[in-house]
Amino acid sequence: MRGIGLQPAGATPGGFGEPSQQGLGTNVVLPDEKIGGSHGSRKIDPITRGYVMNDDGRLVGMSNVQQMVQLAVMKAGPRLAEIDRLDGGFKNEMLKALTGAMSVLVNQGIIEIVGVTVRMNSADGLKQGQATVLFNWRDRTTRKEFGTEV
Repeated sequence: MRGIGLQPAGATPGGFGEPSQQGLGTNVVLPDEKIGGSHGSRKIDPITRGYVMNDDGRLVGMSNVQQMVQLAVMKAGPRLAEIDRLDGGFKNEMLKALTGAMSVLVNQGIIEIVGVTVRMNSADGLKQGQATVLFNWRDRTTRKEFGTEV
């Protein structure tokens, strides 16, 4: 098997010169951009549904519970899309749909639902017929509160 140049693969390190110095934390698996620690699950972009990569091409991490919540929200997508009227009942319908989607996580004691924050008027900088929804929940394993965009 051939390696770089005339060297067999594995006989010498690839490249020439001294190895470049990396900053601290390059060995962190699934890093968190905010706290610098490591996580157990890959971060998923809620729009593209693809894994998120940082500037140096490594996968970004998120906690296992955060990923479970995000996957449940994504699975509830078709039900959420059925809620098409931005009226006084919109917030309740969103909360009802998300509560149903989270029932397994709630019943297992992994999360607790805090509520839903809805913005849907021009005072919030939105156009007529637009709304943003933030699903608020608490991770019962860490007692930290999170918001997941829907």
